Amino acid sequence: MLGESATLHTNHTQKEDERICGYLKTMDSKKSQVEQRVVADFCSEMKNISITIFSSVSQSPNIPVNEKNVADFIKEFSEMGFILQDRIEREES
Repeated sequence: MLGESATLHTNHTQKEDERICGYLKTMDSKKSQVEQRVVADFCSEMKNISITIFSSVSQSPNIPVNEKNVADFIKEFSEMGFILQDRIEREES
């Protein structure tokens, strides 16, 4: 399930990058330097989030979860959930 989740997330962010960031970047010539920077930061942030999530999720199947590390596993995935939730809320607002 983790591998499938990583694949779905990667596919989604690639589409987002192509569609949203591509569109926003084509409009750069009509934007101020501040607006251009916001767009660049927006796209860069999502790429960094994607790399972090894909890296964590794709490594997880190789690390057996047991009594010693289950708390760390839950913490790591909870943090990723909060990062995504924050990003989605900011996108929609």
